[in-house]
Amino acid sequence: MTDTVERTQIKLYFPPDTACCIREYENMPSQEYKVMAEVSTTKKLTKRLAIMDIEPTNGPFLFLYKYMGKNKKRALRKAVFNATCEALGIQPKSTSLAQSVPEVLFE
Repeated sequence: MTDTVERTQIKLYFPPDTACCIREYENMPSQEYKVMAEVSTTKKLTKRLAIMDIEPTNGPFLFLYKYMGKNKKRALRKAVFNATCEALGIQPKSTSLAQSVPEVLFE
């Protein structure tokens, strides 16, 4: 089963390792991109996010995934959360997204 994210806006800062801290790097050079992405479920029930196409654009940082199913949306949110935690060096105590987000935000 595969769902496609039609319009995804991402902002890349230069150097790229600064992308996790937007407020601290507002004056750094950046480029916004429009991404066509695909989220698929394999036979082992693992989720995979594949970038299909990328092009420069001007627009806000935005995820539009109205065509994705409930499980795919949850997988994408978890992937973004995990990537953010990894970039910031945070180790969440729980594997549950519902428990991890409040712990990380309010500790």
